[in-house]
Amino acid sequence: MTYRHLLVILFLGLIFSPGRSLGQSPPALKGYNVLLITVDCLRPDHMGLYGYRRNTTPNIDRFFQGAAVFQEAVAQAPWTSPSILSMLTGLYPAVHAMDVRGKLLDKYFYTPLKQLRESGYYTLGYMTFDNYSNQGWDEETKKGNLIEILEKHKGEKFFAWQHFREPHLPYSPPDAFKDVFLKGPYSISPQKAELIRTLEKIPKGSVEFDGKDADFIRDSYDGAVLYQDARLEKLFLFLRDTGLVEKTIIVLTADHGEELLEHGFVGHASTSESATAFDEVLRVPLLIRIPGMSFGRPIPGIVQHVNIMPTLFDLLGMRPEFTAQGKSLLPLMKGENRDKEDFSLAFVETSYCGWQCPGERVLDRIHAVRSREWKLIEERKASGIERSLYDLKSDPGEKNNLYDREKEIAAKYQALLSSHQRANMALAATLAGQASEAHFMEAEARIGVKNYKEAVEELEDVVRLDSVYERENPSFTSDPELGKDWRKVMSRAYELLGRAYSERAREAGKNGEGK
Repeated sequence: MTYRHLLVILFLGLIFSPGRSLGQSPPALKGYNVLLITVDCLRPDHMGLYGYRRNTTPNIDRFFQGAAVFQEAVAQAPWTSPSILSMLTGLYPAVHAMDVRGKLLDKYFYTPLKQLRESGYYTLGYMTFDNYSNQGWDEETKKGNLIEILEKHKGEKFFAWQHFREPHLPYSPPDAFKDVFLKGPYSISPQKAELIRTLEKIPKGSVEFDGKDADFIRDSYDGAVLYQDARLEKLFLFLRDTGLVEKTIIVLTADHGEELLEHGFVGHASTSESATAFDEVLRVPLLIRIPGMSFGRPIPGIVQHVNIMPTLFDLLGMRPEFTAQGKSLLPLMKGENRDKEDFSLAFVETSYCGWQCPGERVLDRIHAVRSREWKLIEERKASGIERSLYDLKSDPGEKNNLYDREKEIAAKYQALLSSHQRANMALAATLAGQASEAHFMEAEARIGVKNYKEAVEELEDVVRLDSVYERENPSFTSDPELGKDWRKVMSRAYELLGRAYSERAREAGKNGEGK
């Protein structure tokens, strides 16, 4: 046991379990399992642990009683892929860059999951897609039974992630759950009610909702939340019955929230194809259940998805060898650093329409910086840049844009956002450069043994990196300073590609002459 790990255990025993003495400190967390549960579109203000008046999440509330409940958790994006990637990597969306169609994380990016796998963890991604590949999974599956898989590997150390799709549109749970809150009568038209019950996507502008539709939409959403909560009960019982609950750190969060007419529409970026950065799509639950530890009250401070992996590594007593922008939440749990910048700001970035963005909108972005008091939103489109500023204390619904009135505050938050964007570009350039160097080394080695096919594949990955990052806004690839070194990288990539093609053709010619 390292000295650093011993210190972590000692303060956990003092802080997390009131009345526990040093002699009764909890067992070491080194080697514990990790289960990350993400629930699509789940809003914290529709959950019992966050004070909701309806009993929508009874199983979650019971299972996570005494867990660390973070009051003000913010997603890195208002749709699934960039948010999940930020959870799994600890990087902001502009750095991992998995935010529009056709992108893939480079295989040479060193991730938390790769470190866990190298440390003996079995890594399972349940319900994954191509955009979550190259993370370091031992097993990726979109089908099957998570409980059966965990049963199979319960004797091993594991990191498992499962993503649950409910309460994503359409809000159409089985009748036993739908009818719990759908009491009526409702003013919504039958046609619009049918859209809510049947469509996964409702593009903004395709239908006009109004305030009288809100009750039906909210009640339908709550039924879908209740259904998802019931689906989790079997997993929670399995964890208890097998004893895994005693040796597994369990995290529950959402990829993003969901608009329920607060700003005139329903859904989020991928379903409406018209993203926003308002709190209803950004606020998420964050619950961390740690064996042997109990928390008496919710934890204040702004936390983000990028904090999850650094926190888990801190709890496991593992020194991160990967690059992460998020910070461990253990100081917050301890009651420290609540006013420091690490836990006073959240940063958000999104494309407007998720994977659905067509070519002409692929560079359009929304950026935001949020404190407990203010939020600045910056919209970057081909037509120009628009900004808005909201006072979250007096205007929590974000209805009154104060950007032109509060010029000093707007300038302060614009400076924070610009600094963040600059840091993102610099880090992205560094990581892309490191990955490219690894590709070059492999390509030259393959050329040396006349394996031109694999050499070309390595070099095409460098070209793919360029495509990934040039579709950011702002992008280091076009930055006057940061782009200089990258242009050298691309020149080298095309030079080596030309060499590989030329030598492959020469080799083919020799083979032909010898026949």
